[in-house]
This record gives sequence, C-alpha cells and structure tokens, in this order.
Amino acid sequence: MVHRVDLVGYHNTEKMGYSILTGKVPFGFYTNKSVSRYRGARVWSIAGIDQPRKYFLADCFIIDKIERSDHEAFANLVRGRKGKAFRDTILLNDYPWFVDFRNSQANFSLGLSPIASKFVRRLEALAPEAICLRAR
Repeated sequence: MVHRVDLVGYHNTEKMGYSILTGKVPFGFYTNKSVSRYRGARVWSIAGIDQPRKYFLADCFIIDKIERSDHEAFANLVRGRKGKAFRDTILLNDYPWFVDFRNSQANFSLGLSPIASKFVRRLEALAPEAICLRAR
C-alpha cells in the first residue's frame, strides 16, 4: 500500500559531514526508519547549520526509489528523480509558524516524518514551484 503524504527530512550538516547543497545525495535522504510505505511521498528537505541553529528549506522531491544505505549510520536511503532544488535556500527561522513546526517534529529528532497539512501549506507558500510535486 502506498501512502501519499508529505514528509520532512532533516539534514544536520555537522553530523553528516557535508552540506546538503553539495549534491552528494541529490534528492535523497538516509534514514533508519522503515520507508517502503512512503514511495510516492513528497519530501521537504530542511538543513540545519551553525549554533545557534539556522534552518533552511533546501529542496523537495518525490520518493521513487528506496534502497539499502551505503552510509554506516543508516539502514535505508530514499531517492527521487523528480524534485526541485531551491537556488537560494530559504531561511525558516524568522517565520512565526516555524517554532510550532519544529516542535511538531520534536526538533527534527524523529527522522523522516510526516508533516501536518497546515505546515505543508506554509511550505508550499514559501516555495510555490514545489506545488507541481504535490504528493497524490
């Protein structure tokens, strides 16, 4: 069964050792979660850097491939061919709704996780070019 949902993927630049912007894993996320049910889901990629933390919306993509991870710390890798990288990453910290969004994701400690529709609408408003990638 395929769940068509929106997910958030969080990339901790320091922990991973590279910036999401390098394209090392374009339109992809490592995770330890079971992800087979998420084929077709739209992933919103958020990167965190520095202290205090700055959070950026970097890209979004549709999961069309799920494979075993080549990274020792993660079991799975999700990838997409259809996606949108935002040329200028979008700083999220200053948006009033972002604190609630971050709290809903337990400060992004939950791994690849579903997003409530009220936050999906906020992300789409920031990146309207991603609406064409809407999960169906």
